[in-house]
Amino acid sequence: MRAGLCLALLAIVLAGCGPKGLYHWGSYSSALNSHYRDPAKQVAYREALQEVIAAEQGARVPPGIYAELGYLELASGNTAEAKQLFQREKARWPESGLFMDRMIRKIDQPDAPATTPAVSPPATAPASS
Repeated sequence: MRAGLCLALLAIVLAGCGPKGLYHWGSYSSALNSHYRDPAKQVAYREALQEVIAAEQGARVPPGIYAELGYLELASGNTAEAKQLFQREKARWPESGLFMDRMIRKIDQPDAPATTPAVSPPATAPASS
């Protein structure tokens, strides 16, 4: 009985010593929710994104944070800052490279027509009689 109690107490203590998380999200979730409910709260959303990036020393910046802030900057007309943030997203998260390259091209060539990859229609099997 006593050994079981000691093991349970040890398990609780050790569970509290685990890592806090892979990423630092800060108040991102609540700010995003507020922004979706009321787009006028964009300032608080922008500040939450900046806070997550500023706290980078403690934990990694989550995927998409640089891109989201870059999109806000692009929507505000600050193309130089947006481009820099898209490049940071691409450098930190290489798997986002294709999308970030498109966003950067959109900044560099705003009048370029949007291109879509050619996709052939799926082959259809002949109807059986």
